[in-house]
Amino acid sequence: MVENYNAIKYYGNNDMSIGYSLEQAEPVINAFDPTKEYADINEVIELFNIQRLMDSGVLLTKWDSKTAERLKDNCKLFNEKIGRFFASINNENFIEVFKSLNSLYIKDYWFLFSHYKVYSRVEGTTFISLLAQGIAVLWPILEQKAIVDYYDSDLASFMRVSDQSAELLMNLFLSSHERKYHFPKALQPTEYELIFEAYTESDHPNPNYLRLLANSQSSGECPISPKLRQKAKHRYEKEIQNSFNEQTGFQYGITVGFDDIESPVKIDSNNKLTPKIIFSTRWIKENLDYPTLLNNFRYLFELVDGCWRSNLVSLRSQLGVFERSLGIKGKKEYQIGMAYRIHDMMTLGEVHEYRVVLRENGINLEDVFRWFFEEYLKDEFQAKGFSFQISSEGTSFLEKCKNLASEMDGVLKQYRTYLQDGHIDRELFEMTSEHIMFSELPSFLPNKYAYANSDEIQKEMILLFSDQSLLHYTKRTKSKYKTISELLRVEEMTLDDFAFSQVQPIKFLIDRGSILESENSLRVNEERVFVLKDLYEHEVICPTYFQRQKSVIDDLIQNNDLRYGSTLFSEPEQAYMNYQLNHAEFSNGPDLRNKYLHSSYSRDPRIQEEDYDRFLRIMALVVLKINELPVYYKQ
Repeated sequence: MVENYNAIKYYGNNDMSIGYSLEQAEPVINAFDPTKEYADINEVIELFNIQRLMDSGVLLTKWDSKTAERLKDNCKLFNEKIGRFFASINNENFIEVFKSLNSLYIKDYWFLFSHYKVYSRVEGTTFISLLAQGIAVLWPILEQKAIVDYYDSDLASFMRVSDQSAELLMNLFLSSHERKYHFPKALQPTEYELIFEAYTESDHPNPNYLRLLANSQSSGECPISPKLRQKAKHRYEKEIQNSFNEQTGFQYGITVGFDDIESPVKIDSNNKLTPKIIFSTRWIKENLDYPTLLNNFRYLFELVDGCWRSNLVSLRSQLGVFERSLGIKGKKEYQIGMAYRIHDMMTLGEVHEYRVVLRENGINLEDVFRWFFEEYLKDEFQAKGFSFQISSEGTSFLEKCKNLASEMDGVLKQYRTYLQDGHIDRELFEMTSEHIMFSELPSFLPNKYAYANSDEIQKEMILLFSDQSLLHYTKRTKSKYKTISELLRVEEMTLDDFAFSQVQPIKFLIDRGSILESENSLRVNEERVFVLKDLYEHEVICPTYFQRQKSVIDDLIQNNDLRYGSTLFSEPEQAYMNYQLNHAEFSNGPDLRNKYLHSSYSRDPRIQEEDYDRFLRIMALVVLKINELPVYYKQ
């Protein structure tokens, strides 16, 4: 018999179920009978949830202080009932009690099972039989360290053969989900490989987990061999193919081509999943000078925007709500969605077709890059010493990829040397062999970029522009507008037009200065919102191109809401380059540079040609980023 029932500490378990609202809890508290003996586990956990709800400090406005204190005092009496019930659970009734448990209360049950040390009265064989019979699942148990420690060897034996183990291991060690599972110490990391292998060979593995396993990197805490990743990759591809054969998915793609049309480009985007883009061969043939051929990457193919930011990057603002919240994502995964995939296919197709058309007109795209570094920079800006070696005529795509991987590193090192010393000392340059870090490449322009630097500005942007912000909806206008900034630009609104729950967030925006209030009328601070919208959409702004909003940016910098950066590539661009070229930051990228420099490339000539187009696309971006300063100062 338990004689002392102390208040239950929840240790941050805020995601446990609370089955009652305060309105529902009040009559239950008032009707509580201290003499009643509880025999139903669900009634006991309901008391626990009501007690936790009252302890949260949230009160109904109709309660005065005396009523609130009385209700709280009554809730303190729940501890004895909860404690007595869990003290009655033992090896004989353990399984039957769990069978009667409502599934809504599973997390609460295991928390209380641990809190009251019920495990000390339930044998390991009985405990494991609950799992072996499929009555209980592993994941809420693994959240309770004390339970895992007590049944360490029994749980380890079960997890070695359980079909639940692989996904739980991946959730903890490989995915970005922040679940704090505890695994038995008797289950060693060296055993994970066998568990993962059994999962890849099972009848119905989740394709999302197969992809996660195939793209993850090995570590000391979770070793993954190349053979296992290969097996997971092949099984993933098989599952996806089966999915399409059964017509359970949908297809998307893009058509890119060149034709003899009058305008430089013709776009048919009636179907957003399969758009068509046709470029003019006439335009190309009439403008074969090297400056125009390079400018086509900016003005025709739009690899960069008006602020010279790359349009190739994946941005969180482009992800749909399901792309952001659903699916299994790796801890070191570059997050991409439908918008990125379509744009990636489009620009890759553009580069491929452009390369072919130029070749038909006797021009090698690599030679255009060589001209930029060796002639244009020297003749126009006296930047001497740059060298770019093009691939030899007639070489395979394999050799072209190897050459571009090397030459890209070379020109970026030359660029860094030029910025540091004002010239390129070839002898000194040849004595350096350190690895290029995109985050360390400096910019000619001081304070070239600005990034969000405070929780407040992040909150401000989400309230103003996110599809998860509900400030755009009012009873009068319904869902006519997508954001509150759109709403206030068109409608005459006051705070009274908004629901009670919307008022405080709007007052926050007023305090921040993005919404202005005068004579009970609300309007948008256009200059501030313009800056914040650009920052929200691109994750970086370029102050040099925001002279009209300079005072806004200065204020944001002074208040530490923004921070400056002075690098050649913006942080989203650095992430994209690392994603495409190496595995230093992300585990799911093509790893272009490393696989060609270290001879781990595909032997398939078609893949080698596609990789070559990827290298050309990145090389074009490098040229555009280096060319930004001269073009800016010419303007």
